[in-house]
Amino acid sequence: KAANTGTVIRCAGGWVRDKLLGKESNDIDIALDNVMGKEFADTVNEYLKSQGKEVRNAAVIQSNPDQSKHLETARMKINGLWID
Repeated sequence: KAANTGTVIRCAGGWVRDKLLGKESNDIDIALDNVMGKEFADTVNEYLKSQGKEVRNAAVIQSNPDQSKHLETARMKINGLWID
């Protein structure tokens, strides 16, 4: 909401499974409805900067449909958690 992008963020993957099983998890996979990974990571960094918090670099894994990788993924660490 802070960035006013209208992006819907959904937690997915192992983090959801681990939470349902009552286990700890050190990474969160998120699915976005209207932006790619790098653009979202940039928006997160803008927000962190506006709050006086440390800005983080994001590693970007490009989409590669030939290898069944249809979406770009960005990975960054925030507050000790890896976010993909």
